[in-house]
Amino acid sequence: MLHEVDRDTKTKINDQIRKMLVDYISTQSANLKIPPELELCKKFGVSRTTINRIITALVNDNYLYRERPLGTFIKKQVTKPKRIGIFFDPNAHILSKIVKLLSFHQEQTENILEFLPLTLLTSSSTAKERKIALRKIEDKRLDVLVCYGQRWFPYRELEQIHKCFGQINFIALYQGQNIIPGINRIVFDAYKVGELAAQHLLNKGCKKFVFASFELMPEDKIKFYGCSFPHYDMQIFEGFKKTLKVMGKNTDDIRILNISQQITDENLALVATQIVPQCGFFILGDSRAKIIYDVANNKDLQIGKDIFIVGLFNTDWTEIFHPTLSSIDINVEEMVKALNESINNNSRNLQITVKPQLIVRES
Repeated sequence: MLHEVDRDTKTKINDQIRKMLVDYISTQSANLKIPPELELCKKFGVSRTTINRIITALVNDNYLYRERPLGTFIKKQVTKPKRIGIFFDPNAHILSKIVKLLSFHQEQTENILEFLPLTLLTSSSTAKERKIALRKIEDKRLDVLVCYGQRWFPYRELEQIHKCFGQINFIALYQGQNIIPGINRIVFDAYKVGELAAQHLLNKGCKKFVFASFELMPEDKIKFYGCSFPHYDMQIFEGFKKTLKVMGKNTDDIRILNISQQITDENLALVATQIVPQCGFFILGDSRAKIIYDVANNKDLQIGKDIFIVGLFNTDWTEIFHPTLSSIDINVEEMVKALNESINNNSRNLQITVKPQLIVRES
């Protein structure tokens, strides 16, 4: 557990050593003598001045106590509240639901939730802005980092400083390979989402299909943002497309529609060309279905009879529309339950995939 510092990372040497010593203390019994400072100097490859400064800070923070001339010992630990930092994508669809559930669970503890400046990052943020935002978070010395978002999260920068956090949790992200050692990943089964939508529209007798996404992240953006996995829309689309193919449909039966959250004349004209009888729409985001509803009403097509629509995330929008909107629930409750267990148990390398559920309504 105690080893030489990593000089290739951007995490400060003092922070690396402190983190290793705190982890070491957490696994040892109270009143156990820690290795002498000179031995720690050799083990970490740093000066005695550096070690003395870190040990003194740990004594002041009640991790250790000194008894001269005997040495430095581990102090009996009283469970301290964890400082939990939350990063979220500014375009997050279900953020309020995640935060509400997380807050409810953490109210049973003394843990402290804190929103982070990363919420200000967008697609136009510069590399310098991304680094500054993460540096501010690094300086907070958080016990837990919770990341919810898809597009603008600075994965590459986080990979360089991840050692300063006690625990990192990714929630509701595409279930690709891990890019950061030791992280916990709690996700919904994106492929299954696409399967459920396709099966439902097939059962309704649809012959043409429209897959409507706000953004299908292209390869150049994947490389720019530094993540080794794509936006989850792509995985959803794979499940959608392959399910239709198994049932005898071909790619000519599927149209991909990039649909903006802002309803403009241009958007309406684009959607109007796609809406024909016996067409099924899968909209990645319940609120965006409003465009389809508006155009269908203008063309005197009955939703739930002439055309069929499935949304995603099962938000409050589903009951506002008339007729009500069928939608796929990604099971946020189960994800947040797993997240809280992860935080409470100090888990690492946790991999949980939650199954989504189709909620059938009138559309």
